[in-house]
Amino acid sequence: MAVKFIPRDRFSEVIAGITKGRQLFGHQLEAEPSGQAGRPHMVLTSADDLVLGTARAVEPVKALLFPPRDDLGGYFADKAEPNAPPVALVGATACDLRALKVLDQVFLGGEFKDPYYEKKRKNLLVVSMDCTLPFDVCFCMFFGDAPHPSEGYDLNLSPLAGGKDGYLVEPGSEQGEKLLAEAQLIDASDALIERRAAQRKEAVEQVFGVKVNAVNTLRQQGKIKRFRGVVGKRPDYKKAIGQPEGLAELAVFYCERAVGFSNDVGLQDEGYFDALVRMFGQALKTIDALPEDCKPPLMARLDSVRHICHNFGYGVGDDMDDLLAEYGFDGR
Repeated sequence: MAVKFIPRDRFSEVIAGITKGRQLFGHQLEAEPSGQAGRPHMVLTSADDLVLGTARAVEPVKALLFPPRDDLGGYFADKAEPNAPPVALVGATACDLRALKVLDQVFLGGEFKDPYYEKKRKNLLVVSMDCTLPFDVCFCMFFGDAPHPSEGYDLNLSPLAGGKDGYLVEPGSEQGEKLLAEAQLIDASDALIERRAAQRKEAVEQVFGVKVNAVNTLRQQGKIKRFRGVVGKRPDYKKAIGQPEGLAELAVFYCERAVGFSNDVGLQDEGYFDALVRMFGQALKTIDALPEDCKPPLMARLDSVRHICHNFGYGVGDDMDDLLAEYGFDGR
């Protein structure tokens, strides 16, 4: 289905129609003692009171599906069904959807499916939104994502000029297509879709503090792995494709942010370190293809990363030394 356009003056009406019959959860701002708007919270609200374009809420989306306290006693009664009323989540960002994907893998991906989670997930309508105001602590693209959602939603909203010029809305599921057809909206023009692309490009540049010519992704198939006799497959992932200089800068930036976070909080996680070493190798591969005069400053930054990683466990620094030798760089 084509991307549709929601005029600003119809936004509340359209959202109310899409979420009709569901509890609507979205962002509202907590008032500070000074009277100024404070942190966003995810609360039960209405289409008229929704606040969009904020940072992530204090409460994670996990709270809707796996709350810290839940009444499970009734489930063991005869013919009992988990209590899971229909819910609509409006304003979820790409990082929220990433979290939902992980929860789905944990509670629905194995032989046993959590009946409470399964029912709540089935009754959840996800209306996501492009992140147009990323913060300097954001790390969505470290995991192969972008500030705008690409999957995992029923409908996705793209605000134009922060919503002042309306919204583009795109379906991501059969349920989303049905709801969008019932809303009877006009198709978005090519000019509006180009504006959305420009906004998304600007958001990516904000996350990394660099200029990019375009934001493209290529889906990579996860590798087959064997562990203790069990054959498994790593999840498919997406990687950026584009200008070599920009990609090298982004890859080095990934490594710096990741190692800085681990060093600051004392994180010792093998999976996290494996991802860091892979990104270090990707950075080296990208730098190796650059002109010689572009390599020294990037390599100096990677060398700082490597030195810090020698303080970590799991042989992270040694793995990076091996990668340096593989690409012919001298690991001091």
